[in-house]
Amino acid sequence: MAKQTGIIRIEGSLEGFNFYMRNGKPVVRKAGGGFTRKSIKSKASMVRVRENNSEFGRVSQAKKTFLQALKQMFGEFKEPELHGRMMKLFLNIKDEDRISTRGERNLVEAFKNERAKNLIRNFQINPKVSLPDSLGAQAHMDWAQQQLKLSNVNPGNLINEEEQQLELNFGILGFDFGSLKYHAEMAEPVLLGPDDFTEEIVFTTAPLPDPASLKFAVFGVRVMEMVNGEAYPLKGPENFGIVILEME
Repeated sequence: MAKQTGIIRIEGSLEGFNFYMRNGKPVVRKAGGGFTRKSIKSKASMVRVRENNSEFGRVSQAKKTFLQALKQMFGEFKEPELHGRMMKLFLNIKDEDRISTRGERNLVEAFKNERAKNLIRNFQINPKVSLPDSLGAQAHMDWAQQQLKLSNVNPGNLINEEEQQLELNFGILGFDFGSLKYHAEMAEPVLLGPDDFTEEIVFTTAPLPDPASLKFAVFGVRVMEMVNGEAYPLKGPENFGIVILEME
């Protein structure tokens, strides 16, 4: 690869050379080599690329839909590295499908493996607010009762101003990785001030309508500012946290 020089910048192919922009700079290289869309689809040497593309596409769509479900449960949130971290997580989970042939590995089969379930347990949507540790709390999930019990909750670890409150939310997400359909049930939220240390909080949700779906116990917190008796969420990655506590 060589750099283009001179006043005129060329883009395209000319006399056996390709001219294009790379990182904002004009460069040139000899035409040929590499691969095309046609070669990826047809060449035997590209079989691994086709297999990886197929699996990557399915996992990407599942990740996108799963994240959409979490935002419907807990409201909009932004974390700059979340998409990359979650994609890596779901690709690693997909690799736990030890039954399907390469190119057909999928999350449905993967989650039948306990190792896949362990990968997603305690996944933090926002590592800056790691839950439940940031609250100094311990969490216990009772699937039979659809309950989450939090003990020794200290909101003062995350908020220290009188006009702020911490909103605690818990929900159970039923997710079908085959159809990408989902349903969530949320418990009543709890608001705590900075001095409201609580020995135990119990969240209870309604049962999910589809027992065939995988179930995820998801807990989240958000820092709220009180204005005229109304609570408004504060923006910024230091003001929210969401964790996938358990799944079954």
